[in-house]
Amino acid sequence: MPLACLALSEPHGSANFMEAGGPGLKTTAALENGEWIVNGEKIWSTSIAGWNKRGPDLICLVCRDSSVDHAEAKSPAESLLILTVPNNLLNADNFVIRSYPRTAGLTATCGPLVILKDLRIPDRPEYVLARGGQAAVSLLEVSKRGSAVAAAMGLGVLRRAIKEAAAFVSSEKRGGKTNRKVVQTEAAVTMLAQLRMRSAVTEALVNSAATKIDGNDPGAREAALQAKVQASEEAIQCVLEASRLVGVTSYDQNKSILSDLLLDAMGLPLIGGSNTMIRKTLATLAA
Repeated sequence: MPLACLALSEPHGSANFMEAGGPGLKTTAALENGEWIVNGEKIWSTSIAGWNKRGPDLICLVCRDSSVDHAEAKSPAESLLILTVPNNLLNADNFVIRSYPRTAGLTATCGPLVILKDLRIPDRPEYVLARGGQAAVSLLEVSKRGSAVAAAMGLGVLRRAIKEAAAFVSSEKRGGKTNRKVVQTEAAVTMLAQLRMRSAVTEALVNSAATKIDGNDPGAREAALQAKVQASEEAIQCVLEASRLVGVTSYDQNKSILSDLLLDAMGLPLIGGSNTMIRKTLATLAA
């Protein structure tokens, strides 16, 4: 199965790479004799290792045009450059996987630290995806759609947690009356009802964001960012509440998936630019 990835994040942090007056991205591309020569480091790029640690089929590589002084540029986007890098341009010298972050959750994919050294990319239209303002617009589109995906992940986690808790209290008595399940107690009913209501609110936001994206609604970006914050943070709280409902059994990974879900949920507010940065963006959109 073909793999592609967007390589944006850098090991020293890139949350403010578009800030006016700042240094911009540290991964640079220098145009020499009809080729872009790229040097730098990338991390947290999903699927960048490929299936065989030799890279994916295609990398959309976000870097800084070294001929533009980012700090002095009229627009922070002026130095932006997105290059497409097919796998046949990668080799053991210009693409080196240095290490893999040991993540607590979300272990189905990896985003290793990758060193790019004198990676040569032809200066032809098929390799230059976007430059300057158009590159910035492309990244905003990625952010919008990526936020919607992260929101859907959060919704999936919290719904799975609720399903786990509901199944447990519906079948267990926990030493109580022989004819009464845990779900028949007032405390359990209240907690389960609250969890379902929180799930319904989150689902409505996620569905709304997806619908607006599909319909090219002008408010799609804001809706996607709101859904991402809501779903990722509710996922953590709902897993915790579900664990309280199940009790100590939720801490046994041999008997419950809730501990694993919590580790996955903890990563959701951090990915896609982090909820802190998203809140800053939402405040700007609302102004």
